[in-house]
Amino acid sequence: MALRRTLLVLLAGCLGCLASSAKEYSDAEKQQLRQLYKDKCSPCHGVDGKGQTPAGKLLKARNHTDAEWQKSVSDEQLVHSITHGKDKMPKWGDKLSEEQIRGLVEVVIRSLAASK
Repeated sequence: MALRRTLLVLLAGCLGCLASSAKEYSDAEKQQLRQLYKDKCSPCHGVDGKGQTPAGKLLKARNHTDAEWQKSVSDEQLVHSITHGKDKMPKWGDKLSEEQIRGLVEVVIRSLAASK
């Protein structure tokens, strides 16, 4: 029983660490990530994230401002999709670092649901 309680405490501690592992970004880093989104993502998703650009309409780009969709996907799913591509979206893992991709998710894409 004591071993089980110890394992539960350790597991809870690990989960707490994972939940709070999001990086704190400086204002300069946030600005760089917004520019990266504008340069790499906005041709399809639009600067506003709605996916209503000519290329976005043609490719049926995801609307990043859709709060229901935002709730339905994890950061890890988004990182995976950006890194490896999904459907008609190209993979970016060979052009962007994992840190850049994670920053795009955490700083830019997640903020777009609030801007609808």
